[in-house]
Amino acid sequence: MMEELGDPEEPRFEDEFDPDWCVHPGATLQDMYEESLKETVPYSPQQFIDAGIAIEQLVGILVGTQEIDDDMAAAIAQATGSSTQFWINRERQFREGLAAGKEWVR
Repeated sequence: MMEELGDPEEPRFEDEFDPDWCVHPGATLQDMYEESLKETVPYSPQQFIDAGIAIEQLVGILVGTQEIDDDMAAAIAQATGSSTQFWINRERQFREGLAAGKEWVR
């Protein structure tokens, strides 16, 4: 009998990682930006503006005050070359963590 594989976007682990803290997706974006500085052409604010994200929204994402909805996730994905689903999942995990009483690590 074949085992169901589930959602291919979600990694599968024997022992699920479940920390008592959560991180806003903006921290992930900040990490990606810092990594891009090592590249020949790092991310620029213009990429986000071109994707439809206002500078105020970008700042809000980076500091954790801007929620990421589906449209925002698509714009971030366009600006970074990542997937929309990645950003939707990061926001969902963050919100679920807060709702479960996990500490917001900034």
